[in-house]
Amino acid sequence: FASKRIKKAEIKKQLKATPWLFTFLLHRVVQYLDEVPPSEIEPFEYLFQVSPEDVHATLDGMLREVHHDDEESPQATSAYAQRSHESKLALETSLLLAKEYRLDEEYLFTACVLRQLPFDFIAYHYPSIYKEAALFASENNCSREEALTRELGFSPFLLTHHIVDQWNITRRYREALPRSPMHYSLA
Repeated sequence: FASKRIKKAEIKKQLKATPWLFTFLLHRVVQYLDEVPPSEIEPFEYLFQVSPEDVHATLDGMLREVHHDDEESPQATSAYAQRSHESKLALETSLLLAKEYRLDEEYLFTACVLRQLPFDFIAYHYPSIYKEAALFASENNCSREEALTRELGFSPFLLTHHIVDQWNITRRYREALPRSPMHYSLA
């Protein structure tokens, strides 16, 4: 960002180009404000409860942290690299569909991020479980969700439902997330 005045549109563009930052940043803003939003929120708008300059500064710090962590992290595995590529394709597709059909780009992007979140999280933090589930899915002609549910004993979307509930994200995002017979409440 060359100009002194940081624009929301520039930050949103950067977040859409690097989707995992969106979730990290949303989490950091919730922590920064030190409260659960009092009413249901639209994630992109909630990010700007702090100034765009603060959002940009947080992004810069996060990028430096993550770049340093990735160089040393044993989790930076082939499972996560493959999963990250799949997530990025899904997110790029959601943005293309939004443009092509004149749909709410921020909604589709956010819903897609939330749908990808549990798979990315598991592939990064538990690569061996993710690899086993991916192998099981390919050998048994089932979805990765079904395979991960089998490995974990609960639906991976439970993680996303928990985050959406904890951060009080609007109902339309909750409705965009799948529920499965193995979906239990953490409450």
